[in-house]
Amino acid sequence: MITSQFGKFPHGQNQSPWIFFAILYLSIVYLITDQPLELHRITKFFGTCFVCALIAESIGHNIASVFNAVSSVFIGSMLTCPIMLTAVQNFGNPSPLSLYRTILMYMSYIRYALEALIVALFGYGRPKLPCSKKDYCYFSPPKEIIRIMLGSEIFPNFWLDIFALFVILFISKGLLYYLLKQRVQPNKVFQIMHTIRKMIISHLNI
Repeated sequence: MITSQFGKFPHGQNQSPWIFFAILYLSIVYLITDQPLELHRITKFFGTCFVCALIAESIGHNIASVFNAVSSVFIGSMLTCPIMLTAVQNFGNPSPLSLYRTILMYMSYIRYALEALIVALFGYGRPKLPCSKKDYCYFSPPKEIIRIMLGSEIFPNFWLDIFALFVILFISKGLLYYLLKQRVQPNKVFQIMHTIRKMIISHLNI
């Protein structure tokens, strides 16, 4: 029964179109920004973006499994803003963050994706970026980009960030299964919450 309900979710639909357009978009972005045509960089760039997209899709499914279509639009937007803001807290500010801000920053999956993308594009011994002799290019050395964007000249561990993204993806998929199961076979806690929700809605309608 749970499987049949899950089949009605967007996840059960053909995902070929969004995969095709994602590859098309990422290819255009990679080429017009003049990134190195190196296989390991391209693979890591595309892989990180796809894992990040799967996490975002899973979060959307979790929200849709709890709220109706109208509420999901607003709840999704409300969650997206803090997730993005906490991920980029120290961009352009090399001073160290406090402990609680660091914890909040690394609770965002976007932070791990950003670190992985920066390492994939500017790490692994990438030479200085092209710069005209007439101009002074402060960000020509890749280490300067890392220092400004991440607040450190030490490159993060790419594979550690990817591992963290897969852990978040696994947790979000597990939570989705649990929420769908509660929709079909709710336990007592969910039954009580559903009853309270109906009472609040009926009271507001009055």
